Order: sequence, then C-alpha cells, then structure tokens
Amino acid sequence: MKESKTIILTAFLLMMLLSTNAVNGFSINEEKNSGKAFSKLEDPIEIYVGKMTIDGEWDSIACDIDIVDYPYEKIDIDSETTATIIFYANWEIINEQTSKEKWFFNMTLRNGNVPDSEIIDNKKVTIEDDFGLSNNQEGVIYFDEIHLNRDDFEKHEFHQKPDERKFRTTLECIYYTGSWVSGDLEEESQKDLWTIGRIDLNNDKPSEPKLSGNIGEGETGDISEIYTFTAKDSYDPDGDKIKYVFSWNDGQPSDETDFMAGGGSGKKSHQWNDGTGPHEVTCYAKDRFGAISSFAKISFTLPRSRFIKSIIFKLIENENIGLELLFNLIKL
Repeated sequence: MKESKTIILTAFLLMMLLSTNAVNGFSINEEKNSGKAFSKLEDPIEIYVGKMTIDGEWDSIACDIDIVDYPYEKIDIDSETTATIIFYANWEIINEQTSKEKWFFNMTLRNGNVPDSEIIDNKKVTIEDDFGLSNNQEGVIYFDEIHLNRDDFEKHEFHQKPDERKFRTTLECIYYTGSWVSGDLEEESQKDLWTIGRIDLNNDKPSEPKLSGNIGEGETGDISEIYTFTAKDSYDPDGDKIKYVFSWNDGQPSDETDFMAGGGSGKKSHQWNDGTGPHEVTCYAKDRFGAISSFAKISFTLPRSRFIKSIIFKLIENENIGLELLFNLIKL
C-alpha cells in the first residue's frame, strides 16, 4: 500500500513539473533542443493590414480592398526576449443578390517587401451562399503568430535602416456566381494590392569605452615610435555584441576590432608620419545594429625635433650609418 501511494505521488509531481515547464507553448523538450529558453513580450503586437469588401447590389458586384499604408510599430526586444507579431485583415460581405454565389477572401504574408519574397503564411476565407446565410456578413483573418528576436534582425540585410524588418502583405477578394463546382468568375479584385508591415527595433547605444595607451593624455612622445591603444569596458544596454573603432585623425583609415561581448577589450597600434600637432586618437564602440557610443579620446604631441636629434645621435655614434639616413636628415 505504501509503495502504491509513493508511485502515485511521484507521478503527480512529475506531471506538475512538466506542466510548469510548458510555458507559452514552449515545452521542456523544445527548450532543451534549442540550447536556450526565450521569453515572449507580454502583449502581442497586432498590425492591421486592411479590409476586403464585396458589395453586391442588384445590378452590380464590386470587390473593394482598403489597404493600410505602412502599418508601423516600434518594439523593444532585448537580448533575451522574443516579440510576438500578429497581422490581420477584416472582410465584409454586403449582398443583395438572390442567386447562388461564393466568395473568396485571401491574405498572404511574405518575408520581405518584394512580390516574390518567401511566403510566411497564407489564409483564405471561402463562403458559399446557399440561401441559408445572412446577406450581410463580416469577419477577421488572422495569421499564425510570428516570433522575432534580435538575431532575426541581424540575419537580414537592410539597405535603408539596419534596425527595420519588413513584411509584405497581399489582399485579394474574388466573387463567383452559379454552381459551386462550375461557377463563373463574376469579378476578381486586383491581385497587386499590398502593404508593407514595418517592425522597427529599438536599439540603444553602447556606453563610452575606456581608452588608454602607452602614451597618455597631454604627454609628449616621439614621431618615430609605434603607439598601442586599448579600448575596453563598453557595454550595450540591449546585450548586443560590440566592436571598437579607432580613428587616428591623420588622414589614415580607421582600424576596428572584431565583434565581441560587451565589456571586452581590443587593441590597435599606429605610427604617425607628421610631427605637427597636437595628435589625437578617438575611439567609440559600435553595436551590431550600427548604434555608436560617445567618443573617448587621448591627445598628445609628437615633436619632430626629437626625431632629428635621434638621427644626429646615431650619426655621431656610428660613422657608417649610411647615405639613406643622411638624405633623410637633409630633407628635413
């Protein structure tokens, strides 16, 4: 008896554990296989696309589509959050016909803003008027939920804005009269009525990096030396990876590190060819979506006089230093 009670209690606890770990349709097995769990934004973001209407008067039929131009939402997804997006459209039948009819309302969602983009989902409402239906009807077409996280924004190339994701939605309504099987096409809406749903990602800029080098602020160095600078401790509020960009302010291209986790460090070295000053190194952090931090800088001087003195000392120490070094001195 004791053993059977123990078995029942164990089974009950196991069921409770499994139900607790099946949150938002994400089961414990799915979480294990994916490598990490994700949490959804509490409220789904709904984007209204438009309305499809069939207006059937006694003498004519009209298929109308009202599109919402560029429905826009601004969402905030941090590194551990997934947003739920729902696209939907309304449809309506205003009918005064007495003949047997049927209607189609189609809605297609594509991944991108061009007509041949990949289809994410397609929904169709089909209604046949068998004289038993009300003349006036209406409803809503919803797509299945679409889940977006910050990685989804990074995987796609955006030419205008790096933090904008676009979806193309096409609406279509069709009206038939006659037999359900062999009905004649009475009127068909244009198939190129579409809208673009834009999802903009909130993207905060990283913090200003700490910048140091083997020459410090206000110090005097040597034009002949190569100096190394280290940037570190920049963090991104959204948890995005960052990289450091070093500008030398002498007409030479900037140098940048690879992307790294926030708080990391990166080093770059540079040698200046011009002794006029003052010289300045600036550095900023840039996240994977293009947001940049404020600039850190180090200013210093590299007088050419030190370079001239070093050449003279070498000539004195070594009479055979060679003509090339002497020519460099003459050019100065």
